[in-house]
Amino acid sequence: MFKHIRDLLPDRLIPSISNALIISNIRYGLPVFLRPRLSDADPLSSISNRLQISHNNMTRAWLKVRRSDKTNMKNARTDLGIMSVNQMAVLSILSETKKIISYNTIPWIKTIICNHGTSNINTRASTSHKLRSLHSKSGKNNGGFINQATMLWNSIPMELRDPLCSDSVFKRKAKKWIISSNIP
Repeated sequence: MFKHIRDLLPDRLIPSISNALIISNIRYGLPVFLRPRLSDADPLSSISNRLQISHNNMTRAWLKVRRSDKTNMKNARTDLGIMSVNQMAVLSILSETKKIISYNTIPWIKTIICNHGTSNINTRASTSHKLRSLHSKSGKNNGGFINQATMLWNSIPMELRDPLCSDSVFKRKAKKWIISSNIP
C-alpha cells in the first residue's frame, strides 16, 4: 500500500506517514513477541525475519528503489535515520524495563528483577543499578521478557541505568547506544 501512494505524497510527509502506517504497527508487539539479537551470530527468528522484510519494503518505497537495485538496507536505514526491527525491539524492551523500574508499572516483575536481598551491604550490582537475572537450569525461560530485559538493562551504560535519568533523555541516549554498538 505504501509503495502505491508514495508517488502521490510530498517528500516531507513520507517519514510521518511511514511511521504511522508501518513502523507503529511493527513496534506494537515487539517486547512480547520478539527475542532481540545482540549480534549477527545470534539466531534469527521467523517472526523477526518477516517483520524486517516488511520494514525493508517500506524503506525501498521511501527511497523509490526496487529490490532489483540491490540497495544495502543497513546503509539505507542509516541514511534515513531509522532503526531495524531488531533495534526497535531492543529499544522497546529497554523502555518497558525503565517504566517498570521507575513507575512500578508491573509490580511483580519489579519485585523479581530489583530484589537484591535484605542486606545493607553495598555491592557492585546494587550501586551500578544492575538487575537480577533469572536463569532456569532447563533453559526454557531464558528467552522470556524478564531475562531479555535484565540482559539488555545490564549491558547498557551506567548513565542510562541511573534512576534519575528522565524518560526522554533515556530514550534518546538508548537509541544512540543501540546504533553505536552495532546491534543488527
